[in-house]
Amino acid sequence: MDEIPRARRVFAATGLSRSGVYQLIAQGKFSRPVSLGDRSVGWRSSVIQDWIESRPIANQPAANNPQKRRAAKARMAA
Repeated sequence: MDEIPRARRVFAATGLSRSGVYQLIAQGKFSRPVSLGDRSVGWRSSVIQDWIESRPIANQPAANNPQKRRAAKARMAA
C-alpha cells in the first residue's frame, strides 16, 4: 500500500516551497494532493518519487540531458 506523506515531508523531499509546489500544480506539472481531512493534505509517495526521478540530474553531461543539450546547441548557434 502506498504511503501518503503530508505536505511538509513532500516539500522537504522535493526541495520545493509550498508556493512552488502549488504553482507547479496550477501548471499541470505536479500531482494534486489527496485530502486527509479538513485542513490536511498529502501526496502518494509513489507519485512524488516518480516526479523526483523525472527531474534532470544537475551534473549530468549534456549528451544525456535533453535540457542541457538544447542549451548547449543554442549557445553554439549564437
